[in-house]
Amino acid sequence: MLRSRLALWLSIFIFPPLALVLLWMRGDLGVLRRIAGTLAICVVAIVELFYVYGMHILWDGNVKPYGVSFASRSRHDALVEATRARQRAEAPPQQAAPVETAKSLPPVTTPASSVSATASATPVAMKAREKASPARY
Repeated sequence: MLRSRLALWLSIFIFPPLALVLLWMRGDLGVLRRIAGTLAICVVAIVELFYVYGMHILWDGNVKPYGVSFASRSRHDALVEATRARQRAEAPPQQAAPVETAKSLPPVTTPASSVSATASATPVAMKAREKASPARY
């Protein structure tokens, strides 16, 4: 009974580790077909974990998995929504602050001393100063 084809197919979907044992116990299959069957059973087991049992992979901020969970997200999502609703209810209405426009500000004028300061910051002026007074340590 355990070596029948029906038992193998049922065990693939009910309990995949048993399906692996039954597959490798069959003597009428070659090694390549057994390896291909093993890969297929592993794929079925992974799909079953995600879609039947609700497995989730938990990711960190660097897109690296750091854990596996079977917990339902609905309770967490409901808690987040309740917290958001409470924060919206507690938040005072925001008052629009008056904004100054560019027309109300006085025009900016550049004094003559700042022009000479920018001219003295050029690489040529800096080299001339270094030659005139060498740094002492």
